[in-house]
Amino acid sequence: MRPSSADRLLVRDELFAAPGSSLNLPIGATRRIATVHVELEPLQKVRSALGGKVNDVVLCVATGALRELLLARGEDPPRQGLRAGAVTGLTELAPPVLHAKVRAMSAQRLFDVTITNVPGPPRRLYAFGAPMIDIVPIVPLVAEHALGIAAVSYAGGVTFGPYADRATAPDLDVLGDGVVTSVREMGALAHPTAAAR
Repeated sequence: MRPSSADRLLVRDELFAAPGSSLNLPIGATRRIATVHVELEPLQKVRSALGGKVNDVVLCVATGALRELLLARGEDPPRQGLRAGAVTGLTELAPPVLHAKVRAMSAQRLFDVTITNVPGPPRRLYAFGAPMIDIVPIVPLVAEHALGIAAVSYAGGVTFGPYADRATAPDLDVLGDGVVTSVREMGALAHPTAAAR
């Protein structure tokens, strides 16, 4: 049976080959997490100055933190990842069988790390009079993906929860520090005059 043109397209590197890195290694059964709490207001100021949504700023912060981690590991961050529109455009036109093929390959082929941001309650919540201090977000890991980053906003703050395979990410604190550095850098981009003082 000859492969269809869509099947041939699926095996092209530019469609599904995410850049390899130390984030894509076999993982074990033990995990570690590093929570980092930042105030929401600076992220909102960046959004106001540069446009977009708070979600965009959170993704930029996570990307900056990942860059710090890769540089600390002696790796060059990829210059260009997969265009999301390439897969989306293909699946809109493809038959159900092709949809299944894309879904089956996506876990190991289309991305290096999962980043998710969930907007939480803007006001503090209470249970039986006791305040809920924070929410710790966790994104599950999939095979060959040693790291995931979840973020959740709550009561005027944002908590980032880098979650990783213990054996392949002994340096998770570098990513946590990278979140703080990235927030500072985003603020400097949004307000260069204030940052120079």
